[in-house]
Amino acid sequence: MAVLPTGVTPQDFYENPAYEDLQGGYQYVTLADVINNFELMYVGDDKHINNINRDIVLFHAKRGLQEANFDILKEIKGIEIDLSETLTLILPEDYVKYVRVSWVDRAGNFHPMVMNDDTKIAEAYLQDNDYNILFDESGNVLKAADNSYDQTNIPSGYRQYRVDNDGFDYSELRTSGRFGLNTAKANSNGWFTVDKANGVMKFDSSVGTRTIVLEYISDGLESSDPSRVRVHKFAEEALYTYIEWMILNSKMGIQEYIIKRKRKDYDVARRKAKMRLNGITFDDIMQAMRGKDKRIK
Repeated sequence: MAVLPTGVTPQDFYENPAYEDLQGGYQYVTLADVINNFELMYVGDDKHINNINRDIVLFHAKRGLQEANFDILKEIKGIEIDLSETLTLILPEDYVKYVRVSWVDRAGNFHPMVMNDDTKIAEAYLQDNDYNILFDESGNVLKAADNSYDQTNIPSGYRQYRVDNDGFDYSELRTSGRFGLNTAKANSNGWFTVDKANGVMKFDSSVGTRTIVLEYISDGLESSDPSRVRVHKFAEEALYTYIEWMILNSKMGIQEYIIKRKRKDYDVARRKAKMRLNGITFDDIMQAMRGKDKRIK
């Protein structure tokens, strides 16, 4: 395979804006190529898989790519957006899990925030004086228009409560108090929470309308077209072995020792891909070890 497509010169690659999509693309193969190569090399009369529907191969290829993105590739994507006064950020369409959430200062430095699981994201049902749930004319449950706590006066990590006969009283919030500080959530950069049901990320009021950078992991299936979905070449062999293992695992009449052997082949290919993609270079080790021999006085 040539590095550049036929008719594309190195000057076009570096200077022609029409070929910007090729830059950095040689380290990848498309999912469509993976499927074609699998049918060519792993399907035949002399193979364990002698007849298979292409849609089944496509299904397992997508599942294998998802597993590879979670476990092997871990290619982090990121977006930068100015936070509005609503203090909410709509999650990207290919969002699976966040890696880091930060706000950016004027110097371009990142200030990582912490995840807060103590905020209320449940839907509030309306009830009458007898605590009966209220319904509309169609029989659907009536819900409160705003189901969030007032976050204006709740500083991150500095809550202090007074207990009386009615339970906790949140009226006495002291920004200078340190009693009962939860160190796991103590962060001067603010906090956020993820509302998965509504597909949004919410921030506390101390963040304000700053610029937010969301770094997250995708499942790799940003496009429904297999020819536009990319697979890193270091993970290509692991994807082949995953597809073969899963197809044989679902077929009738396949001996158990064959399935176990194919699973072992996948485990070996997966570990090799992880070492190649996450390998530590000699320069990385030297940089980490600098100054380790100095004694603390």
